[in-house]
Amino acid sequence: MAFANVLDANHDGAYAIASTIVHEPAAGDGIRAFISHSRQGLLRSAVLHHSTEVMDVEAMVMTAGDTLDFVVDIRDGLNSDQFLWAPKIVAVAASGAGGEGDSPEWDAEKEFAGHSITPLRPWEQLAQMLLLTNEFVFVD
Repeated sequence: MAFANVLDANHDGAYAIASTIVHEPAAGDGIRAFISHSRQGLLRSAVLHHSTEVMDVEAMVMTAGDTLDFVVDIRDGLNSDQFLWAPKIVAVAASGAGGEGDSPEWDAEKEFAGHSITPLRPWEQLAQMLLLTNEFVFVD
């Protein structure tokens, strides 16, 4: 099961979620996806197999300390359960307050992009391979 606690609200306010989850492989039996709120419970759920589902949530009230959880489950069996899901959470501005772009947002695609891992050099690969063999596990 994949699990990510994406937002821990720092301030009271209204928040909206814009997201689409994609399960591409035709193999396997698909996945289950959930968006859950710490006080309100289940907000959205979907079962996907070789399909796409919009998982948007309209503005919801959150108080400081509330959390949103994004959960993906393997469904019935572990086979081809990879998925794509990058939710975007936006604080909904109160009516008449500010203009476009004034509301804070959390974008998983931007914030979790990360840097690619530098491949090991030949000597590092050799050391890693030796550490994975039984030669260093058992002492004669």
